[in-house]
Amino acid sequence: MGNRSYLLDYETDRQRHNVPTMLTIDSLQKLYSTTFTPLVLARTLGLQLTNSLDPLKRMMVSHAS
Repeated sequence: MGNRSYLLDYETDRQRHNVPTMLTIDSLQKLYSTTFTPLVLARTLGLQLTNSLDPLKRMMVSHAS
């Protein structure tokens, strides 16, 4: 359990999951904090598209859990 090699492998695996998640959350925060009309339109369309695609929604939920 305390083997350094095991811990480094675990850290690498967690970073591969967490870094993309953190970048996505940061991007969404920036996207939703603007009132710039083209971005508001793009995020609205993107949210509607995501909502209409069940496989995409399942993939996102799976990644988040």
